[in-house]
Amino acid sequence: MRLMKSTAWKKNLIVGAKLTLCGASIAAIAWAVGVFDFKGEVASSHADIGWFSTAPRTNTALFMDSLDRLGHEKPRMFDLNGNLTYFSTRSSDREPVEILREYQDEFKRQGLNDRAFYGIDQSEQMLVTALTGGVIPIAISDNTIAMGGMVTKNKAKTQEALRENFEDEKNPHKVFRGHRYIEINREPGTRFSSITATWSNEEFDYGKMVAGNAIEGQNTDVNVPACPGCTRLQRFVDLDRSKDFESNVYMAPNNLSDTRDFYRQAMSGRGWEPTEASQAMVEARAFVDFPGDEADIIQFARGQEFLTLMFYPDTNGETTVYTVKTN
Repeated sequence: MRLMKSTAWKKNLIVGAKLTLCGASIAAIAWAVGVFDFKGEVASSHADIGWFSTAPRTNTALFMDSLDRLGHEKPRMFDLNGNLTYFSTRSSDREPVEILREYQDEFKRQGLNDRAFYGIDQSEQMLVTALTGGVIPIAISDNTIAMGGMVTKNKAKTQEALRENFEDEKNPHKVFRGHRYIEINREPGTRFSSITATWSNEEFDYGKMVAGNAIEGQNTDVNVPACPGCTRLQRFVDLDRSKDFESNVYMAPNNLSDTRDFYRQAMSGRGWEPTEASQAMVEARAFVDFPGDEADIIQFARGQEFLTLMFYPDTNGETTVYTVKTN
């Protein structure tokens, strides 16, 4: 049972990493364009289709409505370094390229996109759509397709509004306020494709994603302390407290052995005890070569709670520490 638990959180940890990286990577691409030296016509504003309320739907609401119509499960909410993020999945027996068309048609129908994009044409319209709350393809292969888009701080809908964002603020962490990311995967030889959607609200503070930032309003972990001199890279918490999933990523300035010894002592002092599986792994290491043998894993238990710590050495003598707590 404990070993099964230790594999379950790995998928959640990957989700957390994607929540961090998807928006940052798209933002980096957009920032490389500079001040948007567009030469074509200004893109038209996105229309809210079939909405009869006097209050317009937000971009996030349109995106979530699209996912709901496409058959996604109810989204789960997470806290990522003090930012609200969402995660939802579904499966399909259709090919990834067919699913791409299905999603693009729905985004156009909802008014997120001015038109459906079935490929990567690197056009001005595609770039503007991606930066005004639309969702475009950003990577296409036979078995994997990724789509993404961004929302700016003034919720720009046009090329001119985008220019205002970039002219008023030179710091990319302050220009963007939200992201949408979808990944379609199909393992060769299998029948079903898996679709994973991760997105934020429109108040996402990318400054909180900068390593070692001191911005207020970020959550802290009372169970797992930061080691001496550590820099926190990420804190990820499932807001459904019945799931009880929390993780951290730290960068330690010390080598793996010293960092591991600190956490052994620190966690024992907080009432955590190494599990039987963790003890067996320590004993087996003396006789068996494991894949990734340069890394180390310790699993603790405290009542019905489980805590896994992973240590990965860097070539510069530092250590990356991943912590995952489940119930």
